[in-house]
Amino acid sequence: MNESGVIERQVAVLNRKLLGFDLTAFIRVKLSENAADRLLEFEAAAMRLTEVQELQLISTENAYRMRVVVPSFSDYEYFFRERLGNLPYFQDANSSFVVSEPKYSFALPL
Repeated sequence: MNESGVIERQVAVLNRKLLGFDLTAFIRVKLSENAADRLLEFEAAAMRLTEVQELQLISTENAYRMRVVVPSFSDYEYFFRERLGNLPYFQDANSSFVVSEPKYSFALPL
């Protein structure tokens, strides 16, 4: 499975709460421009932010969805104002915060 590429990589799954990352947010980020080179520039900058765990281009007009983990709401405020807000072509964002997480899995339904 390694040789065929089915297994992309092997990682250790860390308990983020035990490490102090108590807040998870899902953020829909709208961009001011949607030209292909602008999307790639945004993606490259967003992927450098360590708080961003997932990044997807979604089917809404020039928008991305990201999952972000931070220790607290004050850390989220810093992330939003100083890091997310300074990404290229950032226009607007809507955030939803995880209240509980009954299931969190990496397993595929094979």
